[in-house]
Amino acid sequence: MQPAMQLARMALLVLSSGTLPLPALAGQATLQSEPRFALRAGRRHPTSMSTLVDKDTADGHGESALEFPWISLRQSQDQTDTRSLSVAQMATKVSRQHTLPRPNDGGAPDIVEFTILCRTFMGMAVTKGTFEMDLVLTSRWKDPRVAQMVETGKEFANVPSDVPKSKMWNPDLVVTSRDFGGVEILTNFLQVNKHGTVLQVTRMLYTGKNVFKLTEFPFDMQTLTVLITSASAMLDEVKLAVSANTSKAGVRPIAFDDKPFSVHSTNQLEFEEISGALRKSRGRFDVVVNRKWGAPLKSLSYPQILLLFEAYSVFFLPLAQFSVMPRVATSLICFLALMSVQSAQMAVVPPPAGASWMDLFNGTVMQLVIGALILNVFIHAIAFNWKDEDFAISVNNEMRYGWFIVAVSMVAVTAVASYGVGIAEFSMLNQVGIWVSSFVYMYWTTRRHSEKVQKAAAAPAAAAAAA
Repeated sequence: MQPAMQLARMALLVLSSGTLPLPALAGQATLQSEPRFALRAGRRHPTSMSTLVDKDTADGHGESALEFPWISLRQSQDQTDTRSLSVAQMATKVSRQHTLPRPNDGGAPDIVEFTILCRTFMGMAVTKGTFEMDLVLTSRWKDPRVAQMVETGKEFANVPSDVPKSKMWNPDLVVTSRDFGGVEILTNFLQVNKHGTVLQVTRMLYTGKNVFKLTEFPFDMQTLTVLITSASAMLDEVKLAVSANTSKAGVRPIAFDDKPFSVHSTNQLEFEEISGALRKSRGRFDVVVNRKWGAPLKSLSYPQILLLFEAYSVFFLPLAQFSVMPRVATSLICFLALMSVQSAQMAVVPPPAGASWMDLFNGTVMQLVIGALILNVFIHAIAFNWKDEDFAISVNNEMRYGWFIVAVSMVAVTAVASYGVGIAEFSMLNQVGIWVSSFVYMYWTTRRHSEKVQKAAAAPAAAAAAA
C-alpha cells in the first residue's frame, strides 16, 4: 500500500503546484536533473531537460519512464537531443555520415555517359506549354569499388535500385526540364560488372515544359527538349558526356505513329551552365518534329474559307427592294460567325509574341468579308439612294469578278507566306491591297456615276440644239 500512497501524494502535488516533485519514489525511481515537465489543464510541455529513470537505468541495465495517465516522459537524453533536431537537419546529418564519396573524390570530375531514348510520344499541350513522352535514360560510369559486388566467376551482378549510398555511389541524374510532378519512374535498373563499370537504366513517364514557336502554325516545326543533370554534384564533381553507343538513343520508329507530328531529326549534347554560384554539367536531348498541317488547317481554316465564299455569294442575289434585307443580313451573319470561329481558334492555339501565319490568314479573311459588306452597302446606296438601279446592277456584276480576283490574290499571297517569308510584310501588303483597291474602286465608280448623270442632264439640251 505504501507505493500506492506515494503515487497518490505525487498526483495531488502535481495538480496543486503544477510541477513534478523532486523527491524520489521510495525504492522505485530516482530523478535526474534535466527535463522537468509542467502540467496545465491536462496538457504537458517541457520546461526543462529532465527524465525519470528507475534504479535499473541508474545501474546501466536498461531504460524506462515513469508514466501517468496524462503524462509520458522521454527515456534518454539522446532521444531528447534527436527530437530537438529538425527533419532537414537530421537528413543532412545522416547523409553526411553514410554517403560514399565519389570515385575521384578530391580529383578530376567523374565522367558519366548518358543516352536518352524516346519510346513513345504521347502528345503536346500548346496552351500549357507541355509535352509528354515515355523516355528511357541510360547512364554509365566507372567506380572500381563496385567490382567486389560481383561474385567470383561472373561478369556482372544486378544491384537493387534502392541500394544505400553508403554501399555504392550514384551521380543522382534527374530531369530538370519537367513540369511540376512531371516525372513518374516506371523502372530503375542497376548493374555492375567485374571491371568496375556501373550501368543504370531508368524508364519514366515524362511531362516536360517547353517554349513552342507558333509563328508559322500550322506549318511549324517544334524542338522538344529534355534536360538532365546531377541533383547532388556540381561541375567540378560530375561531368556528363554523350555515350558513343547510339543504338540506345534517339526515337523509336513507332514512337510517332498516329500522331499529328513526324520526326525531322534528333540530337544529344552536353554543355556547361554557370548561373552565379550554380555551376552544372547538363545533358540535352532534342527531338525536332514537323507538324502534319492537314488536320489543323482543315479544322481551323476551312470554316473561314466557307464563310468567305458565303460573303461573296451576296453579289449573286437579286438587286431589288425585297432582297435588301437578305443581302445585308448575309454579310453581317458571315462577319459575326467569322469572329466566333477566330475566337474559338485562339482558345486552341494561343497567339505568339509576334506576327504569325494564322494572324495573317485570319486578318486577310476578315478584311475580305468586311470589304464585301461595305461594297454591298455601296451598291444598295447606288440603287435606292441615287435611284439608279441599272448602274447598281452594272456595279454588282463587276463585283462578281473583281472581288473574286482580289480575294484569290490575297489568299495566294497568304499561302506564299506559309513558307516563313516575311509574314509581317505580307500582312501589311494584304491590308493595304484590300482597302486601297476597295476605296479606289468606289471612288472610280462614283466618278463614273457623276459623269453619267451629267451626260444625262446635258442630253436634252444637246438634242434641242441639234434640232
